[in-house]
Amino acid sequence: MTTAPKVQGDAGAAMTADLLSKALPFYGLPPDTPLTLLNRSENETWRAGDLILRLHRPGYHTGPEIASELAWLTALQDLPGLRAVAPISGTSGLVTNIDGRFVVAFARVAGQELQPGDDLARWFAPLGEITARLHQHSRGWTPPPGFVRKRWDADTILGPRPHWGDWRQAQSLDAAGEALLARATATLADQLRAYGTGPQVFGLIHADLRLANLMVDDQGLIAIDFDDCGFGWWVYDLASALWPQPTAR
Repeated sequence: MTTAPKVQGDAGAAMTADLLSKALPFYGLPPDTPLTLLNRSENETWRAGDLILRLHRPGYHTGPEIASELAWLTALQDLPGLRAVAPISGTSGLVTNIDGRFVVAFARVAGQELQPGDDLARWFAPLGEITARLHQHSRGWTPPPGFVRKRWDADTILGPRPHWGDWRQAQSLDAAGEALLARATATLADQLRAYGTGPQVFGLIHADLRLANLMVDDQGLIAIDFDDCGFGWWVYDLASALWPQPTAR
C-alpha cells in the first residue's frame, strides 16, 4: 500500500494529490513526496522536491502540442543571453500521461516573482531583450518533425471559435453591446488580415510575455510559462508585455 503524499494547499488542491502521486515515480521521486500548490490558473503548478510540476487542464493542449512547447524550451537552454526555465524528462519522456491528464516537470528556478508594488518599469528594457532573443532564435530555428503549436491569428482570436472562448458569450452582453463589438471585431480582423502573416511579421512567439510571467534574481529576469507559445505576430509579445501589470492594493 502506497502512502499518500502530504499536501500543502487548500481543500481543492488535495483532490489532485492522488493523481500527482502517481506521476512522482516517473521523475525519480517517492510517491509520498510532499506536494505544495504554487499556482492555479489555466493549469496547476506544484512543487515536489527539487522539481516544479505542471498539471495541465483537460481539453486545451494535446500531448504533441505540449511536447512541442518543451522541445522549443529545450532548444533555448543554450541560447546566449537568455535564461529560461528548463524542462525535465521523466521515464516516459517530456510529457507524462496519468489517467488521461498531462503532467510535465521543470527544474526549480531561483529567485521570485515580481510583486505588486515593485518598481516594474525598470524591467521593461530587460524584458525587451528577452523578447528580441526569443524572436531571433525563432526566426533561425528548425523545429523537429511533428512540432505543432496553436496559431494566434484573426480567426483564432476574434473568430467564432477562438482558443480562449467567444466574446459573444460574455455575461450581461446585450444586443446593442454585441452589435458594437461585432463592428469593432470585424474592423480589427480586416486590419489584421491586411497586416498579414508573412515571416517578416509572424512566427513562433512566447505569447504571454508579461512581467508577471517572469522570475527575477540578482542576475536579472528568467523566462517561464511557455504554455501559450505558438505561431503569432511578433508584435503580439509587445502587446502582452504592455497588458496592465499588477499594482499595489
